[in-house]
Amino acid sequence: MSPLDANTLKQIADIICGTDGSGPVYREYWELEEFFANAGWTEVPPCQGGRGRWTRDLLLDRRDDTESIAQVIRRLADPREYPKAPQLASVAADKLNDLLAHEGLHIDHVRGRAELTEVDPSFSPSIKKGPVVLKTDISDVVRDPELAALLRRRLEEAQSCRECGAHLSAIIMLGSVLEGVLFDVARNSMAQACRSRSVPKRNGRPLPADEWKLTSLIEIAHECGWIELDIRKFSHELRDYRNMVHATGELKHGHHPNEDTITICWDVVVGALNDLAESL
Repeated sequence: MSPLDANTLKQIADIICGTDGSGPVYREYWELEEFFANAGWTEVPPCQGGRGRWTRDLLLDRRDDTESIAQVIRRLADPREYPKAPQLASVAADKLNDLLAHEGLHIDHVRGRAELTEVDPSFSPSIKKGPVVLKTDISDVVRDPELAALLRRRLEEAQSCRECGAHLSAIIMLGSVLEGVLFDVARNSMAQACRSRSVPKRNGRPLPADEWKLTSLIEIAHECGWIELDIRKFSHELRDYRNMVHATGELKHGHHPNEDTITICWDVVVGALNDLAESL
């Protein structure tokens, strides 16, 4: 095994941290330290500063120690790392194999244990257009720390629902994340938001932000330049599917969400977060 490319290590760090659905589980600071200890690493410094940066720096510092990197990869795909949901080891393995295919490596489960083997990169699957990549953290967009933590949990719950095939439940969670994020942004930019022609009014005066519906929040966000036109259009599609929370709404829609539906909805939320982070 040769040293992995720096970008590959950075993406492995994202899987380890699990922020906003990038990995099968979200790991707190103390869980990150425990993860590396379980992987067999010693003399690991305390996790300080940003979780993502600390993890990336740790991997990059040991980039040339290929056995240490292999230990991390194997641990990520080890069912023992997920005692309450061992099936998540397969989810981690799939995410890793998407990255490792171009490094000439592959993770397999043999008798319940993760094994890392070398393969010929020329036989790896061709590069496919992947899902939209989240370039930010919810806390970078949502100012209220309690709301940011709640929305992060809902995004992770959406990911869990998706992995279990509960597509409608995942979409309802995604719709609530989008609404919560847009609400917080609008609430903290009320002067600008209230100049939008789409702001809801009563007797000529703007309603309080907590009375704005998702339809209005989407239009306001676009008119204020916070989200692009494509995100605006597909956000309304996500809103329509979110309304299937009512059984009659699903009957009226005439379509039950599937994996393709949730892929589109997931990319809408990720795209909205990326647009908001950039524009704000």
